[in-house]
Parts: sequence; C-alpha cells; structure tokens
Amino acid sequence: MSKSIQQIFNDAIEKHCFGKKLALAVSGGMDSMCLLHLALECDLLAKKNLCVLSVDHGIRGADSKNDLKFVEDFCKSQGIKFVPRSVNVPLFAKKNKQSIELAARECRQNFYKYVVESGLADVVLLGHHADDNVESICLNMFRGAGLKGLVGMQELSHGSLLRPLLKAKKAQIEAFVVGNNIDYVIDNTNSDDNYTRNALRLNVLPAIQKLYPNYVDAVLSLSGQAKDLLNNIKLDSTQIEIDGGIAKISLEALKSKEASYYVIDALEKLGLRQNFYRKNIEMIIELAFLQSGAGRNLPNGLVVVKEYSHVVIMQNANAHKDATDDLPFKLGESCFGGIRLCVDKIKTKQFKKPDRSDVVEWLNKILYFDLDKVPKTAIFRCRQDGDIFAPFGSGNKKLKDFLIDKKIPLRLRDTKICLADGKNILLIVGHEISNSIRVDSSTVNVGTIKQGD
Repeated sequence: MSKSIQQIFNDAIEKHCFGKKLALAVSGGMDSMCLLHLALECDLLAKKNLCVLSVDHGIRGADSKNDLKFVEDFCKSQGIKFVPRSVNVPLFAKKNKQSIELAARECRQNFYKYVVESGLADVVLLGHHADDNVESICLNMFRGAGLKGLVGMQELSHGSLLRPLLKAKKAQIEAFVVGNNIDYVIDNTNSDDNYTRNALRLNVLPAIQKLYPNYVDAVLSLSGQAKDLLNNIKLDSTQIEIDGGIAKISLEALKSKEASYYVIDALEKLGLRQNFYRKNIEMIIELAFLQSGAGRNLPNGLVVVKEYSHVVIMQNANAHKDATDDLPFKLGESCFGGIRLCVDKIKTKQFKKPDRSDVVEWLNKILYFDLDKVPKTAIFRCRQDGDIFAPFGSGNKKLKDFLIDKKIPLRLRDTKICLADGKNILLIVGHEISNSIRVDSSTVNVGTIKQGD
C-alpha cells in the first residue's frame, strides 16, 4: 500500500531535520502551499520553529507582488514568521550573462544560503516533487549529461536544502490541495513555453505520457540504477582542490577514465553544475592535453585554464585589470585595486642586504630598492603588452616571459601590481625589483615596499 503524501513528508522530516529550525520556500503556487500545509499538519513540527521564505523575482510586476502578499497574509493568519526577498532577476541575468531561468534559480539559492548562514534556519524546505525530478533528469539527458545527470535531484543537498516531497507525485499534491480546499495562486509564466523547462513540461512530456503512461516511474527507476552505479565509482578527493570560488583539477584525474566524474564533482563543489552540457565537460578534459596557459570560456561567465599540473575553473580574472586606475608612486600607504601598498624609506646604514637563501625573508615579500633611482613619472599599474623587465641580476626580458619563468598562473598575471615608467617595469610587488633601481654602493636612500596585510 502506497504512503500518503503526509506520511512521505513526515518521513523526510524525521530522517533529516527533526528538532531543527526550518524555513519553507513558498511562492504561493500549488506545490509550495501544499508543502506549507503539510508542515502545519506535521506532529513533528512546532510553528515556533518555522518561518516562510518568499521571493519576488521582479519579472511579473504587480502579479508577483500580489503573490508575495498572498503568502504574507496566510502566514499572518497562522502566526508564522514571514521573510520576503525582492530581487531584480532580469538585471542579474543580464549582468551575469545567464538565462532568466538560471538567474532566478541562483538568486533563490543565494537567499536560502543567507538564511542558513545567518542562523535564521538550519534547513530550507523546497516543494520539488517526483515529476519535477523527472523533468530535471530529462533536461540533463538531452543536454548530454552522463550518469550524474541521470541521478537528478537529491532529497537532501548541500546539507541544508531538503525536498520532503521528492517521492510524491504531482497527482498526489493535486489531490491533497483539492481535498483540503487549499487556496493557491497561479504563476502565468508557467505556461510560457519560451522557457526550456516549461517547453519540456508542456509540449514534450505529455506526448511521451501518451505512449508510455508510466514514464515517471520508468525514469525514476533508471535514476536509481544510475545512483547505485555512481556509488561504486570511487574518486580520489585529493585530485580536486577548492579555494574560494576556484576549483583546481589535477592532470592525473583528467587523464583517467573517471575524468568526467572529476569535472562534475568539481563543478558541484563550486555550486556550478547547473547549465553545463556534455560539450563543456569535454572541453575541460581536453585542456589537460594542451600546453600550459591554454584556456576556454564556459557558461555563467566562467573560464577554464590549464596551469602546469592542474586545470583551473574560475571566474574571469580580467576585471581587476580593466577596473583599476593607474596610481602615482609615493611614500606612505596607498590603495591600488583594493590592495594596500606600503612604501617606506630607511637610512642606508640601517639597510642589511637580504640573503636570498633566507627563505623566510623572501616569503615576507618585502622588496628593497634605491629610492632616488625611481623616476618621478613612475606609476603603479597592472601589466601591459610590450612591458620590459630586467630582473635583479639579469638582463632585459619581456615581462610576460619573466612571469612564465616564475610559473605565475595565467589567471593571476593581470592582477600583479607593477611599478612602471613607460614600458619599463621597475618592480613587481611581492616578487622582484629591476636592476635599474637596485641598491648599490652609491645608494643614499633605501626604499622598501610590501603589500599590506
């Protein structure tokens, strides 16, 4: 005998978040209002531990604001804390070069993350159901996803997003809403088949259902088999490094038979799996076999670059170079592109020539130079094409070649701060000075420069 939708909900709560503070994502539509009513009917939950989240995406004008008001009024009638959020999804989509669908999802995800990190809730409940999961699996499959895409949604993801209705079908939700006379609002954009998911739901899946009435069960069964297979694939966690919003995948992993799984794992750890196609994954793997410095553009404003022993996935790093104005050289503290620079002067008799064998000294990134040899026209700036540099103890070379010799990753080269006079680079903050400003026996004033903490 199949479980009731209330029992499906209760089982998920008991398994994943009993006794925790919960936030329910409620748009006012049928699915989310069903979710809210199930929470109110659940003996395992107390109203004092609940709050409701609702997002106005800035897409439907007055209709969206009215939906927000509908949810707010219901929460007031039930004595439940209501937490709204208004976002301009079209502007966010344009700024990040994303589709409206993807931008709306990312804005919601950012809101949920904030709610959990701020301590307002421990877990956010979402109203996704089995039919939604089938849609996601089909979209992943048509985009060329592998086994990972066939797995689809998870009941609990990121440790704080719970889908307690994922094992319930849409028909069960409809029956519960009708049977309990639950009011809800209708989002007219759900009938707009210009959106990919809507087109699949409205035009493709109904045709499939006519041929295969039990297609939902069949797809979910396949999904379960894919999950079982993936559980038998063991990845070496040391092959992927995550540092902030950057993922580094070793060449060893990308040249293995599990290469695609390493890429997908890295994307998921960055929270970027959505909207990636098989061709994007193959593009990342391909870089492992190209020369260092080779790169490609990815969806969502990302780039991927081969850096020596790794392939790196990251946001485009050129914004620093384009957004930072030149800064005249002067003593004291100054700010360049959000980075604090400290330029000081010491007397020659206080200067002790650093021993380059002293690793600690050079890791401190303090540079010493002849202050009087710095031209008055010198400025701090990022590197430019045609820059020339004569490193301490060496002859002239292209700045690009020096950075390559020092194995500075391509993504970081445009963020290095240079002191320049025309095309002549006098020093690279934190790395090296030029012969032209080196301290010698005639030096009177010694300058020091370091990047502030």
